[in-house]
Amino acid sequence: MNLKKFTQSERTLKLGKERVQYHSEHPETTRGGVGSGRRRWDGSAPSFTDYAAIKYETSTQSVQAYLARYSALGIDVLKAVIGTTFDRGSMLDTLALMPPEDRLPYIKRRAIPIHKRKDVCRVRFPEAV
Repeated sequence: MNLKKFTQSERTLKLGKERVQYHSEHPETTRGGVGSGRRRWDGSAPSFTDYAAIKYETSTQSVQAYLARYSALGIDVLKAVIGTTFDRGSMLDTLALMPPEDRLPYIKRRAIPIHKRKDVCRVRFPEAV
């Protein structure tokens, strides 16, 4: 499966939700999941970043970047930016640097739906034959 058909915020939401589910199924892969050094992790299940990188045919660094955005922004902010001008990796990283209480008001004030932007033309003209 490939993540390219999703936008940046959709990818971030998908991987964040999938990480929660993966760690509930494989608690030994969480940091500190084996508990106080009494038991050692045998490596039977791969870490989530390795698992997702293989599943979605992307790099582990990309998966880690999506998960960092998910942790920094939260579900409500990510859902608010889907389909807007903020739905790019660089804009999501900028929003992550803002104070949490200022993010949603800023998005509601400044976000423009992509289909209303004048500089984006979604119509493709047929090739000249």
